[in-house]
Amino acid sequence: MFIKFQEKVVILIDEYDNPIIDNILNLELACEHRTLLSNFYKALKDEDEYIRFIFFTGVSKFSKTSIFSGLNNLVDISMEDSFTTLLGYTEEEILKYFPDYLKQLAESQSLSIQETLAKIKYWYNGYRFSKKDNRVYNPWSLMSALEKKDFLNYWFQTGTPRFLIDLIKRDGFGLSELNKIENIKEIKHDDLVTYDMESLPLLPILVDTGYLTIKNIEMFGDERVYLLDYPNREVNVSILNNVLPAYSEKQSVNVNSEIIAISRSINSGDLNKFFSLLKSYFASIPYELIEKKRLNEKYFQLLFYLLMRVTGFMVNTEDRTSSGRIDMVLETSSKIYLFEFKVNSTSRIALEQIKEKKYYEKYENVEDKKLLLVGINFDLNSKNISDTEVIEWN
Repeated sequence: MFIKFQEKVVILIDEYDNPIIDNILNLELACEHRTLLSNFYKALKDEDEYIRFIFFTGVSKFSKTSIFSGLNNLVDISMEDSFTTLLGYTEEEILKYFPDYLKQLAESQSLSIQETLAKIKYWYNGYRFSKKDNRVYNPWSLMSALEKKDFLNYWFQTGTPRFLIDLIKRDGFGLSELNKIENIKEIKHDDLVTYDMESLPLLPILVDTGYLTIKNIEMFGDERVYLLDYPNREVNVSILNNVLPAYSEKQSVNVNSEIIAISRSINSGDLNKFFSLLKSYFASIPYELIEKKRLNEKYFQLLFYLLMRVTGFMVNTEDRTSSGRIDMVLETSSKIYLFEFKVNSTSRIALEQIKEKKYYEKYENVEDKKLLLVGINFDLNSKNISDTEVIEWN
């Protein structure tokens, strides 16, 4: 029943899709919620003469026919040039509205204003919502940094939508899929702007939830293709910090303490400690979880990669050379590690592959950095690292 107003009303509906996406793996219940929402929106349509306009927000863009069939005059402004800076701060707005806070942040970090702006941009900027190349800052993270006078991962503190982790698990998010997120990837316009609940895709959802953004747009004839990537450092770290616990079913606080210890061992060059920590990590993963993941080479590679990636060092997987691909490259301020992985084999064979393929040639002349070749073998029976070998190449 609707109350009749003399003046037309404005209706604001936040997170319109929440009843659906919270149950996205329970398709039957999600469909029931979709029907309820659809009926509700049809009722709104019947009261059109009393409504000035309705504004919806959400983290997904289901096709109009699936939910909004009764509201046939909706306009999707998500990627409209006119609204590209509506929900984020521009650099001009930061300079105009927050000069005192910016100065205080700079002083607390012993940086100049320009250095502070560059660091803010690296951490919190990069979101692009249309073909017009306007980049905006995450409002929550920016305000938090200015208030606390520190560059921290504030996105992570807000939590990751549970449904996103559910989708990652649903899709068997393996090493190859992670590489698609770690490197620039492409998606067609039609695949990005709308989709159906029964086949909810991961890549557009990562865009809609802010984990990926538009880095560039290319035209192939009349086909528009978006190149996607992480918007900034904060989001890059956040998604990895959330994916890793999902794959090991450990509490984030326990994972973080292990990551700190691993980072220290890499920084200090204590590889014995490094390998010991890795073995301990793999050994602590519940047996039932590993069985559920259908234990294979990619599972070990994925966990190893995630652990290395969240350490904060430069990490690249399947790095291309003229003679093949290096499984993983990890770079610190003073060292470059070339990793080759084997399963049910030996670390010696892994090292021989690096030398035979001359993977090292790409990095031999990197100035002031020590080059180390690392062979690691995973044993499927013990579900752990069985042997390792390291040689210094230069």
